[in-house]
Amino acid sequence: MIQLNCTNCKALLQIDDAFAGGVCRCRYCGTIQTVPKHLRSENGNGNAMTQAAIEAKPAKTLFQKKGAVDPGGAGSGTGLDDLAGIVASSGLTSSRLQKKPDGSPAAAAANTPRPRQDQTRLIVIAASAVIVFLLGIIIVMSLRDKSGDQTSSSDNGSNGGVVASSGNPSNDNVSGANGGGTTTPPPVPAPAAVKGPNFIGEPITEPSIVYVLDRGDASRTENRLDLMKQALVNSVKSLGPERRFAVVFFYLEGSQPAAFPKDGLVQATPSNIADLQTFLDDVYGVGRTLMSSAVKHASQTGAEAAIFVPIKTFVDEGFPGAVMSNRGHLKVHCVTLAQAHLAPVMQKVARETGGSYRDVTIPELRAAAQ
Repeated sequence: MIQLNCTNCKALLQIDDAFAGGVCRCRYCGTIQTVPKHLRSENGNGNAMTQAAIEAKPAKTLFQKKGAVDPGGAGSGTGLDDLAGIVASSGLTSSRLQKKPDGSPAAAAANTPRPRQDQTRLIVIAASAVIVFLLGIIIVMSLRDKSGDQTSSSDNGSNGGVVASSGNPSNDNVSGANGGGTTTPPPVPAPAAVKGPNFIGEPITEPSIVYVLDRGDASRTENRLDLMKQALVNSVKSLGPERRFAVVFFYLEGSQPAAFPKDGLVQATPSNIADLQTFLDDVYGVGRTLMSSAVKHASQTGAEAAIFVPIKTFVDEGFPGAVMSNRGHLKVHCVTLAQAHLAPVMQKVARETGGSYRDVTIPELRAAAQ
């Protein structure tokens, strides 16, 4: 232990060796003073220092508390409380040394917690983007629906490839396409009008004509039969009352001939045209058709020429011979309805009978049926 006299009240103080070279406070009068480094109870050789050595090295006063204190009073004497007292008495904890808050509005606003503006802004931007995206979808869908209402789509039927041929010219080819219901596309512009008698734009120059038309299964694809019947009525109207006509449909196997009139020819008068319309209402596309018998029946009407319209998916090499052997003296004008694959056979028939051939497109057929 270090022993030293207080510089103020002269009381004997005992200080721990750890405070040598530091400071201490008198427990009696509160005076703050230094503790010399060499004032230890033992010297470097382990011998106790004498009182004279202690007195020779007096302590230095750092702070003296006002007012005397009884030396008999109690104190800690450890030095820790002394240091605490020095700090407390130094004024470092005084409120005057603490920074006072700035009372200006700007400082108050800076110290006030800001609202979560950034998060709110992001939410607003995201919501706006979603709304714009949904509006765009609604506009696109409405425009597409509007354009869809103005356009009709056609349901294309599938053509089968069923072929029947006996190899005998007196027998007939069979239309083997499976028809299907179709949706009529919007009207197309009609081709340049042909002046005078014609059938779908094919001129008719003969004074009498017989129409020999197919009505088998293949005639139902793309609504060919119904369009052809209306085109037929328009063709008869173009003949004028001075010309005569007859209509013969390919026979259905096992049925009676379908012809108008039943025998001979009639003039293209309004009353006969009305009767023809009634007759056509009972003509349907179904079954297996017999071509050779229909051509033979047409040759017996007395007409000079025939409009020949087979609606087949296929014809064999015996087809031209079957037509030639049953046509009599008829000039045969061949017409196909969007079936250019039949062109070689039809051209041969037309060429050998002095007639003509033409393949009509479906748009042209629709225009002729209007």
